Amino acid sequence: MGAQKRPERSTLYWIYASLVLLLILTAIGAKLPLGAGAHDVFAFGISIAKTILIVSIFMEVRYDKGIVRAFAGAGLVWLALLFLLTFSDYLTRP
Repeated sequence: MGAQKRPERSTLYWIYASLVLLLILTAIGAKLPLGAGAHDVFAFGISIAKTILIVSIFMEVRYDKGIVRAFAGAGLVWLALLFLLTFSDYLTRP
């Protein structure tokens, strides 16, 4: 087996800085005078960005091949299905 490519230290620092910036945006977004729906969309957008950064770089899914990516994708599909069912139940209640 050959050596697998891993992220450089400078890349990890940039990703960390991005995560801190997204954390600050989350705190600022909570204080903005947006509507209730806009707060949810804003928070979910930021959380999706953070999740992509963490899974792809820190969990090193980006550098793996085959079955690791397949199972990571299956987990994301399952999570999306759970969110979809939860929100559909939430929206149908009076």
